[in-house]
Amino acid sequence: MLSMKMPLSDMDIGRSGVIISISGGKKTVAKLESLGIRAGALIVKKNALPAKGPLIVRVANSEVAIGYALAKKIWVEAKG
Repeated sequence: MLSMKMPLSDMDIGRSGVIISISGGKKTVAKLESLGIRAGALIVKKNALPAKGPLIVRVANSEVAIGYALAKKIWVEAKG
């Protein structure tokens, strides 16, 4: 199975991956961790609005919406 490292924002809708890192300051990391988005977690990109709109992701049995700018800071190892 092929895996690729990329920002969450670039991952195709419906794909899953493991979060490998989050770039950004302490506040960014803390905000994402409060949503369950942390290194080592499995994440699925459920949907995304066009033109750099928010993304809906599933992580830890919850679905959350995050902005495009935050999604660019979440690096995943996508499976498939």
